Amino acid sequence: MTRQLGAIVDYMADLQQVDVQGVEATAHVQLDRLQLRDDTPQDSLARQSVMAQAPEAEDGAFVVPPFVDES
Repeated sequence: MTRQLGAIVDYMADLQQVDVQGVEATAHVQLDRLQLRDDTPQDSLARQSVMAQAPEAEDGAFVVPPFVDES
C-alpha cells in the first residue's frame, strides 16, 4: 500500500505543475441544470432472465474472475 500511496503523491506533484492560469475554478457540478427523473419504485428484472444472460453463473450468482492483486 505504501507504493500505491507514493504513486498517488507523485501524481499530485505532477498535477501541481499543470498551468491552469485563466481556468475558472469549479466548486461543484451545477445540479440545477441536470435533467433528473423522479425517483419512483419500479419492478426489478426477473432473476432468471438476468442470470440467463450472464456469461457464467453458479448457484444463482455471477461467476467473475479474481480481481485482487496480492503482489
